[in-house]
Amino acid sequence: MSEKKSRMSFLLIFFLCLLIVAYQLPLAHLWVVYASNSSRVIDLYTQKEPYDGRGLNQASDAFAPQDEVFLYAEAMYNEDPVENRLVAFEIYGPVNPVFNVTLSRTGTTNASGIASVSFRLPWPAEDAETVTFGVWTVYAVVEIAGESVQDTLTFQVGWIVDIVSLVTVNVDLQPQTRFSRETFVGVELGLRNIAMLPRRATLTIVTYDNLSVPIDDIALNNFEVKPGDMDVDLSCMFSIPVEAALGQAMVRAMAYTAPLADGGVAYCPEASTVFLITWCDVAVVSVVPSATAVDVGDLVNVTVRAVNEGFEMESFDLGVYCNEILVGELQVVDMAPSEEREFTFVWNTSGLAAGDYTVSANASVVPGEIDVDDNLLVDGVVRVGVPGPPQPAFAFPMVFLVVLLAGVGAMVCTMVLAFCYKKREIEKGRSSFSSGSPVGGSGGGGFSKPDERSGGSALSSRSLIAKPKEEKISHGYRRLEVSSLRKPFVLRPRVESFSMKPLEWSSQKPKEESSSNSSSVAPMRSSGSSKPFVLAVIDLSRLRKKK
Repeated sequence: MSEKKSRMSFLLIFFLCLLIVAYQLPLAHLWVVYASNSSRVIDLYTQKEPYDGRGLNQASDAFAPQDEVFLYAEAMYNEDPVENRLVAFEIYGPVNPVFNVTLSRTGTTNASGIASVSFRLPWPAEDAETVTFGVWTVYAVVEIAGESVQDTLTFQVGWIVDIVSLVTVNVDLQPQTRFSRETFVGVELGLRNIAMLPRRATLTIVTYDNLSVPIDDIALNNFEVKPGDMDVDLSCMFSIPVEAALGQAMVRAMAYTAPLADGGVAYCPEASTVFLITWCDVAVVSVVPSATAVDVGDLVNVTVRAVNEGFEMESFDLGVYCNEILVGELQVVDMAPSEEREFTFVWNTSGLAAGDYTVSANASVVPGEIDVDDNLLVDGVVRVGVPGPPQPAFAFPMVFLVVLLAGVGAMVCTMVLAFCYKKREIEKGRSSFSSGSPVGGSGGGGFSKPDERSGGSALSSRSLIAKPKEEKISHGYRRLEVSSLRKPFVLRPRVESFSMKPLEWSSQKPKEESSSNSSSVAPMRSSGSSKPFVLAVIDLSRLRKKK
């Protein structure tokens, strides 16, 4: 029984193997047929040699709008041409939202096994670039020995050489859109070549002012544009003459296949961009420190006035310097044409060495500015000193200047009195007076203060006259009130000149006599006493009228 079961199992396995082999035979036959397709070949290509798309599923060189495209399909069987075979062509334009182009053609192979058709690329009146520009796809199918074979070809349509960017730059090749007369506007041209080979182009660039008057131009022949993505291939400079009209100007750039005189045509539409011809100028018009002599540690206010002398709104940096030390800097924003603004900077003199410091202000150069000399203004010197120890206050008494007139008759007297501090004249006054009348004239005004660095303070004055004791004798008094000072000092008065002229003229006109020699008097020193004392007594009784 077991032997019978073993025989049945063997037969079952045998029949299963036969079924498997029988099933595999059709698949083997099909594989052989597919493999035999390698002897059936169709190759689709265009007229764009050397990059015409020969080979299986290759790309052809690019086409320009409205170019005529020639398609060739070569059919081969075992490397022999297949003659008189129908080849179907199907062309698809780039996918777009406006209109998708689809074309179908049929050709017959010749004795060389080549079928050919042609068509011209469409260029509709509206949305032409949207419909036409992009990648086109072509299919070619032929039946050889009962089997269909196919090849695919792609090519790009667009401006073969295109101006894709046009930017104005300054002399440092940095983007800029505002320029002044008598400067240069630079142009950077971005070119793109969608072909697979370098192309030669004639480039023309022209600049126009606000009145559309050409102001400068350049033409480059036989300029090579390499294939590939956008590349900045060209940078050039154009002068802006002084007679160029102010306002919005323009740059126009064109690319041709060759000089127009030699039959060249445009590669692409012209490109253009605008820039502004203007007058840009900012200036610093005044720099005023609040003090010219200070102690180390004092604060000094520096007032600066800046003005926009151009025709455009300007923003710039404004800084104040003392020697080479930056006191402060700020940004001036949106200053209108002809606008003037005032700014105050605080200068802290702490930590400085004693000495003289030159104060200046500087406005940064705005784009397109030519007149930069007035951007910097140096005006004023501030003396920084070391403060001395504090001194007690001294009160000066009333000071009198007494002039005695005796035996000179009715006279008008003029006297110039100078006050000196440390041999340096600090004030000079002129007084005119007569016998029997109050002292008058310019000498009655105030006297300036001594040098603050030496601790002086203000002097004030007024004039008095006493009643005459007798007809020919008069006393002239000039009183000076001296305010409190921080420390003592010596004030030396001297009479620089004295002249007399009679009030009543006799038949014989008297001559004016004068004494121009300075008369030194005793020095006056500060005192803690508030009691008045005589500063000087000048006896002029010996001066008489000459007959």
